[in-house]
Amino acid sequence: MMNDHIKDLILKFTLEAATESELKELSDILEKDPSIAVELEISLRAKSLILSKSVNQNIIGEFENGFSRSVIRNVFNRFSRIAAIFIGIAIIVSAITFSLYDFHKNRSVNSLQSKIIIANKGEIKVIKLEDGTRVCLAPDSKIVIPVNFSDKKREVSLTGEAYFEVTRDVNRPFEVKTQHSRIQVLGTKFNIHAYSNESFEQTALLEGKVQVRLCSKGRVIGKKILKPNTAVCFDSKTGRYAISSADFENILAWQKKRIVFNNERLEDIAKRIERFYNVKIEISDSQIANSRFSAEFDKESVDEILKSFQIIAPFSYEQRGQTYYLTNK
Repeated sequence: MMNDHIKDLILKFTLEAATESELKELSDILEKDPSIAVELEISLRAKSLILSKSVNQNIIGEFENGFSRSVIRNVFNRFSRIAAIFIGIAIIVSAITFSLYDFHKNRSVNSLQSKIIIANKGEIKVIKLEDGTRVCLAPDSKIVIPVNFSDKKREVSLTGEAYFEVTRDVNRPFEVKTQHSRIQVLGTKFNIHAYSNESFEQTALLEGKVQVRLCSKGRVIGKKILKPNTAVCFDSKTGRYAISSADFENILAWQKKRIVFNNERLEDIAKRIERFYNVKIEISDSQIANSRFSAEFDKESVDEILKSFQIIAPFSYEQRGQTYYLTNK
């Protein structure tokens, strides 16, 4: 989560004002939560744009929305006393040498050389990485990838769900970072479900072999090697995980824009409907939210899905704009 302290660390790092201990702290934060890299890139691009324009009160006011007021004021006051040519040089150097304290461990971050690819709600996006790896992004998902992989490893960060067909390269392992897992492979086909608003994460292996490191509160609590047609499910709330057989017909149904539920709570089903149809579902009653359903839908509308649920559970719903309100009858 992006609190004010992390925002200040990002700002100091970008302006090369961070101490050695602050660089180490930021590196540890990125290791625990790769999604912070997205904010890091946004802030770098924003500051680069701002510093290429004249510094005035309007620009400062807009920039303050994302960072601490006192830090922003100090930074701009400091920069106002430096010649414009040094500002340009500082930004260029920052972009080129964008690396963290852990370089001696072969862990570097270069946000300006990374791309963020987003599949919006209601959208499925297929991308091909520079090594030939194919990635299919599920709705409401994003992936952070480098423009060019390093000579030693191929590393990406995922928030949401995606199916990977990784090109084999024995000299460069492929690693996917999520909020609670690290999945490392050489060449294989697998699916990852890891949305930030859910405690449940799943890695399911179709072909090849993967190693999954499960993390809780910044430490590894388990390492598992998956065989084909198996999946590891992890609940970050309880810290428990289990390995089971993987039903890929259901797991990959989202690629064909099919939604499959198997004895799932309506509250969890609603999240998937929201992603697929770009709508909002509000459930006012816990009894309705905890109702369980098993079903399969193929291109049905939200109204058709909810009406089919009404056959089993006694609830009413009303649509206002893009929001559906579910209440007791």
